[in-house]
Amino acid sequence: MHKSIMIVLSKPVSQEDEEAYNRWYSDVHLAEIVALPGVTGAARYKIAELALPSEPSKRTQKYIAIYELTANTEAELQAFVDNMNASIGAGNFDMSGPMDFNDVDAMLALPIGRRLPEQEL
Repeated sequence: MHKSIMIVLSKPVSQEDEEAYNRWYSDVHLAEIVALPGVTGAARYKIAELALPSEPSKRTQKYIAIYELTANTEAELQAFVDNMNASIGAGNFDMSGPMDFNDVDAMLALPIGRRLPEQEL
């Protein structure tokens, strides 16, 4: 079965901070999240500026991070979120990167059905 995921959409504070933001997110923040119990992998993407299906997106974020999680139930997802929030609250994460924390969107998803083709990512 494929994995549950956490999807985070974000952007730098300003265009001038984009290089520093990407360096911080890829080299520091991504590794901090992956080190949490229940995270098995992660990847980052830059959102393409193509319109699907015909209207340009009104989304302001420019980047997506997708984290693969071991959780199989909503309760397990909640336990993961609680642990992540506790780690952030305890100061275990470097939150000094030039990310626009006022414009972040995140969601969690549990797998349904089977993954096609049936192989691990």
